[in-house]
Amino acid sequence: MSPLWLYLHFPQMQLDSLHPPPEGPLVILEPRKNRVLQRNLPAQNGGVSLGMGLASVAALLPQIEVMTYQPELEQQRLQALAEDLYQWCADISLDPPSGMWLGCHSMLRLYGGLKAYWQLIDAYLHQQKVCTHYAVAGSPLGAKLLAKQGAQHLYEKTDEWLPALKACQLSLTELTSAHCQQLARLGIQTLGPLLGLPLKELARRFDIQLMTYLGRVTGQLKHPLPWFRPPSQFSRSRELRYEAETSQALLPIIGFMLGELEAYLRQRNLLASGLKITLSLRDKKQQQLEIAAAQGEYQQARWLPLVTLKLERFQLTGPVQYITLSSQTERPLSPAREDLFQPASGTLQPAQLVALLQAKLGNHAVYSVALADRHCPEQTSVRLVPFTLAPQRITAQPKRPSLLLPRALPLSQQVQVVSGPERIAEPWWQGGHTQRDYFIARAQDGRWLWIYRTPDMRWYWHGIFC
Repeated sequence: MSPLWLYLHFPQMQLDSLHPPPEGPLVILEPRKNRVLQRNLPAQNGGVSLGMGLASVAALLPQIEVMTYQPELEQQRLQALAEDLYQWCADISLDPPSGMWLGCHSMLRLYGGLKAYWQLIDAYLHQQKVCTHYAVAGSPLGAKLLAKQGAQHLYEKTDEWLPALKACQLSLTELTSAHCQQLARLGIQTLGPLLGLPLKELARRFDIQLMTYLGRVTGQLKHPLPWFRPPSQFSRSRELRYEAETSQALLPIIGFMLGELEAYLRQRNLLASGLKITLSLRDKKQQQLEIAAAQGEYQQARWLPLVTLKLERFQLTGPVQYITLSSQTERPLSPAREDLFQPASGTLQPAQLVALLQAKLGNHAVYSVALADRHCPEQTSVRLVPFTLAPQRITAQPKRPSLLLPRALPLSQQVQVVSGPERIAEPWWQGGHTQRDYFIARAQDGRWLWIYRTPDMRWYWHGIFC
């Protein structure tokens, strides 16, 4: 099968990426040339056209909303679309900031033909609510030119797309302005008359750059493309329509981005053990907050309460303009093990409870406790990250009190020694100098105490047997 290339052109990528979409008139303005690059339907109905200056726009619609063109944001959204489309096509090449090629010839047998394949791609793009101009042709540059011309057609045969190519305007091609002006003086405005000229005449009048472009756009020469490969981890950015001055105002758009994260992880059967949210402020500074899930999560409904709790204690140092959401430590999703006596629906699992407590109290306030292979009683327990194993193998120990005091207290009451002594000394190779003789004793009030004697014959009370 001869190669077929599907080109997707997104003429208003930044406008379509705004969340929530604006209801009133809005334009995306190129600041250097002071002209309109993108406009929504209310602005178009108000008389705003592409290329119009800001003064003319303000005269037509004084209350119109104006945003600055951000090509890097368009490129990030383009990559996000490519990551999703990768599940239906492995041959993807990005054409920043607002276009991409899909090598669809190798996928047609799998999906039952070009029309069925396009219906699948079109359904996804419609779900993403992005305006798309598309075309299929036998060369990458031919498909791109037809898409930018607004063909909206699937050309499967050469005798279909080559005639359509001849009607394309030279201003949409990748020829230099000098070439276009030179051709305009010859009365050539479209690609058709140029392709009709003899090659010898073209070679005599024009340089190799124009000849190479014509060969590539018609498919006579191969056009090399850099292949897209999905990134190893999730990372998405969004621009806010209005600067957010409170952390709670960030929740709607973060919730939307968490939905994108869920789709990303679900497609790859992954869990994310943590999130990093980067807030870009008006003064070009950044603030970051991290949210952890002890055993990993992927669902938006599970992440959103954790983010909400984290934002309740988070203080912004300035108005927020951009949000970047990144995942941390992605790992494969393992099937959940169900118990015969599984808890009722809605009951929090231990890992979910730990994640909620960490979001509310901080990561360092929630920990597990495990025994450590040390002699000194104060060092026999260690704090660990929840759901991790103890660092050492623990040897068997004699009877120990149920409650160990945070700090040993001087023994100031009469007691009856029942058993002991048991000498505990910190080994010299661990750098310790502690030596104590421990006893089990009974106090006058009936409590069973764990007491010890130091080499200088001082007595201390260290624990209680319950």
